[in-house]
Amino acid sequence: LAEAIAAAFPGAQRVAGIEALDDAVLAGATAVIATPGHSHAALAETLLARGADLLIEKPVALDGTGFAKVRAAAEASGRTVSVFKNYRLRPNALKLWQFLAEHEVGGLVAARVEFHAPRLAGERARWMMEERRFRVLPVGQAIHFVDIACVVGGPLQSLDHLAVERRESADATVAIRASGRTTLGADLDMRTDLPRYRVFRDGEYV
Repeated sequence: LAEAIAAAFPGAQRVAGIEALDDAVLAGATAVIATPGHSHAALAETLLARGADLLIEKPVALDGTGFAKVRAAAEASGRTVSVFKNYRLRPNALKLWQFLAEHEVGGLVAARVEFHAPRLAGERARWMMEERRFRVLPVGQAIHFVDIACVVGGPLQSLDHLAVERRESADATVAIRASGRTTLGADLDMRTDLPRYRVFRDGEYV
């Protein structure tokens, strides 16, 4: 698959890893990180150390420690890091931005994000089937919809309630319920969940 993609872009090449690239290729270049989310932080640190600016598809990291390391690497290198979420550019999101631009709707008062994930068993990317390890529900899927609410209402400022339901036998988070407030004063209620059956673990569905 990598060979086929490289062939579609003149001058592109497939390499086994970043270490196979010459410094001259990366220094002053802009690298796009669009690999599985759990690999982003390590790749970002390596690329920053080698002089590249970064465009990172969410998430930057799976936890605060990883995020702090990327931030420190960016500050040490003096390079620029930009994070993007492609859902903001999808047709339904573009219609929302257009509506907000054309109408005086006032500030957001309250929002409810309710996301019911599809079965992970149907995912083509096998890493996504390991929900707990890679935090697929909150960071890989539901984050898009929380992000839309936060773009309109401001970043999440506080959490008043958080309940997480896990299925230990499948090493998966199956539901997250949370409520809080945004920096612009909007009440935000979030409910996300996975189907309660057949999660991928240790090479099989349980």
